[in-house]
Formats: sequence, C-alpha cells, structure tokens
Amino acid sequence: MRNFEALALVDRGANFYLHCIGDAAHMALDDNGLFETMRPNGDVNDLSSLFNLRLGALSDGELHRVIGEVRAKRIHTWWPLAASERVLSALYPDGKRPVYAESDLETYAVMLPGELPAAIPPPSGFTVRIGDSLAAFSLWCELDNRLEHGGKRVFHPKNHLHLLDEGKMTCFLGFFKGEAVSTCAILSDGGAASLEFVSTEPKFRRRGFAAALCDEALAYAFGRGASSVSVRAVGDGRFLGARLGFRYLTGGVGD
Repeated sequence: MRNFEALALVDRGANFYLHCIGDAAHMALDDNGLFETMRPNGDVNDLSSLFNLRLGALSDGELHRVIGEVRAKRIHTWWPLAASERVLSALYPDGKRPVYAESDLETYAVMLPGELPAAIPPPSGFTVRIGDSLAAFSLWCELDNRLEHGGKRVFHPKNHLHLLDEGKMTCFLGFFKGEAVSTCAILSDGGAASLEFVSTEPKFRRRGFAAALCDEALAYAFGRGASSVSVRAVGDGRFLGARLGFRYLTGGVGD
C-alpha cells in the first residue's frame, strides 16, 4: 500500500474519531459541505475541533480563501494528510511538506487483514472485557477520561452510549486481579477501523497490559470483517504500536 492510500485511511480514522466525540447531546456538530465543526453544547467540556476538510473540488481562489478561513478560526484542525498536489501546494506554500518518520512525536500506520502477528499472551492475572453495558461503559469512560485526557470529560457514558449500540465503537477494558487498569477502543467507519483511546493506570504500566488488550481489540476488529485498522501513535505509544505489528509510515505523501 502506497503512503497516499495509507494516509487516506489515517485521515478517515481521524475524521471519524472527531465525529464520534462530537456525536453526543452535549456537543454540536455542523457540516457546511467543506468541513465539519465540533463544538460544546453545554457545560460538560470545552472541546472544539474542525475536521473532514473536502477541498479538492474548489477553484484555486476558493481553495486559498477556505484555508485562510479555517486558519483564522484558531481551533484544533485535522488537516488532511492525503490530498492532491494542488491542495498540498495551497496548504504548504513554502514547500515544506510533511515527511513522516518513525522518530516523529506523532506517527501513523495502517494494518491490513492477515498482517496481525501471532497473539500476544496476556500476563498472568490479566483479563479483557468488552464494555457493552451502561455500567461497563461508564467505567471505561471514567478510566479513559482520567488517564488519557487529564480528567476532561471527552466521553460521556449516557450521551455516547448510542455509538456502542450502533456498532461504531467497541470499548475494551483490561482488568488485573479484578481491578480495571487499562482501556482501548475500536472505532468502525464501515470496514475502515481505527485503534483509539489506549490508556493504562500509571502503576500498572510496562507490564504488557496495554499490548494484550490492544492485541485482542485488533483481533476482534479483523474477526468482524475490518478491511483495515489505522492508528495514530503519540510519544511512547509508538513502541506499543510496533509491538502490536504496525509498521509506521515513512517518507512523503506521494511515496
């Protein structure tokens, strides 16, 4: 798979991730046909983001106008990784386009069916459960919001529960001797899935819990027909992704 095709899947995963966060009663989603915007609708959190940019059909003048409009909003924006030569030139007029390397703070990878290595044996005393009830999802939300998001309420147990019912999100909880210690999730946008929301209690890190949990989540995704699983790994998460069998993208968009 060429970088452009892989990065297009990463874009799809990132856009769906943000859409899912915004798909809740306490959030507002708007799609003007060129991009989606997610903003808070209440006092649960202060999350705002702009994503799912569709710029390829714009004239050159409109393309530059919309890019300027988006930048002027000064909110978190997921700029497309995979785009046409014309769009890339407008996004990076100085010619300094992204080149991806495994040493970058944020790296990207895509795994295809058949590429998942042999199963990672779970550590002794570690078990995995799917958080598919309100009680289990509430526990998942509490743990992930606290560990991954510094206590910010990114996920709401009642307002996001419909994502589980609709099959868009499957949450995994890792338990060590009965205590919930680790989270991850699979988001599924049709056949294109992504591995998200990986967190572990600090005192239980570097014991193989997250690897065993994510390995089971990947097997679950492919076992239910996922055509790909993308991941966006930050910092030390790069090492976890490599252990799971992801090969991070290197080079440029056109490679």
